[in-house]
Amino acid sequence: DIPNAMIQQISEERFNKLINGKNYSIIEIKFALFPQNIGKLIIPKQRFTAFEASGSQFGGFFSRGNRLMRLTEEQTIDILPKPSHISASNWMPSSKVTLEESWSDSSETLTAGEPITRTIKISALGLTAAQIQPLPNLETTGVKLYPDQATLEDKKTNRGVIGIRSESVAIVPNQEGQIRIPAIELTWWDTVNKRMQTSRLPERIFTVVAA
Repeated sequence: DIPNAMIQQISEERFNKLINGKNYSIIEIKFALFPQNIGKLIIPKQRFTAFEASGSQFGGFFSRGNRLMRLTEEQTIDILPKPSHISASNWMPSSKVTLEESWSDSSETLTAGEPITRTIKISALGLTAAQIQPLPNLETTGVKLYPDQATLEDKKTNRGVIGIRSESVAIVPNQEGQIRIPAIELTWWDTVNKRMQTSRLPERIFTVVAA
């Protein structure tokens, strides 16, 4: 329990390791921490207890020996505020953000009145899906738009939490000719290089024919 922080366990591994000629059973647990306030984040000491295996053995199992107790060291982390020149609506601190798109039809020729669905997936390392900003509204002429509700997913990996937000929209062209689906840009704060970055999907141009 860490005040002013959300915690998610992301992995647990068990393995054996030989240390100074002795065989140890290792349990390695990784957590993702999401600070909620600026200032000092104190991670308190954690206490672990175990029992030594005694030299005597009964029915194939070692009996319990002395009880051991170990404490981790208390840790303090400085939580910095967001840069003042970045608005709250553009604040997405992450070490990596990617944009991917898929279409229900790969053709570049559309038929007036017939929908095509575009799905865009935003992945952000170190953020939950709920922390990912929605995409800007699509603005283009010659089409009607029917957006679907966004889906949110959190993936837990050894690198940390990866938040995934997927947005789908049905695009129905309503006139012949060419339609231009403008490029989409999403700005985010690069926590590794300490600067703003932009992830981008290029524009798409379709030819619309009569039904």
